[in-house]
Amino acid sequence: KRCMVKKYFPSIRTTHTNVFQVDHGITRTCKWTFYMPENGTVICSGCNMAKGFNRKSIQRAVDNIIITREGQRKFDKMVSLDRNKKNNFNFNKVWWLEEQIKYLEDYQWKNLDIPL
Repeated sequence: KRCMVKKYFPSIRTTHTNVFQVDHGITRTCKWTFYMPENGTVICSGCNMAKGFNRKSIQRAVDNIIITREGQRKFDKMVSLDRNKKNNFNFNKVWWLEEQIKYLEDYQWKNLDIPL
C-alpha cells in the first residue's frame, strides 16, 4: 500500500499521490509480459503518469526495483521477450488467457509457503 519509487528512491523529486497502481515495468505494448507477476510493481498514479510522459528517472527507478526484486537475468529475459517478439495477437483468445490463468495460479502456489 505504498509507492515503491517513493520507498526506494525518495530523492527523486516528483509529486506522489495516495492512489496506487500496478505498473508494467516492461512495456505492455506487445502483450508478452502483460500478465507476468514479475513485471508488476506498485507505484503511485503520480509516478505512473510521470513514467508515461517519459520521465527517465522514474523508468530507471522502476527498472532497478524489478532488477533488485527479480534479478538481472529475469529482467533481461522480459526485455528480450518485449524486443524480440512481434505483437501477441492471441492476447484476446480464450485459450491463451486460460494458459495465462494457469501460469498465474502455478506462480501463486510456488511462491506461497503453504504445503499443498
